[in-house]
Amino acid sequence: MQLKPKPYQVKQSRTLDFLVASIIGLLSSIVGIGGGTLTVPYLVHGQMLMRNAVAVSSACGLPIAIAGTVSYVILGWNNLNLPEWSLGYVYLPVFLGTG
Repeated sequence: MQLKPKPYQVKQSRTLDFLVASIIGLLSSIVGIGGGTLTVPYLVHGQMLMRNAVAVSSACGLPIAIAGTVSYVILGWNNLNLPEWSLGYVYLPVFLGTG
């Protein structure tokens, strides 16, 4: 059974969107999942078409990945117990190999 949103979009407040985006980012980084698994249901709940919700979520993937990588570099910057070729908590050979 396919669920279709109502023909109108619910206008979410910017504050609510910011709060939900922050929670999604936090949960995604803690659990190690892509933010789209939580972003798409939130957008569909706001009456966005599924195709558009997936497109918006996909477009958010790159900035989320960049922000996460920069965060791990900053958080691990002063940790001396990391292997050689590490930039913070990012291990550069693996980082470059997955790109």
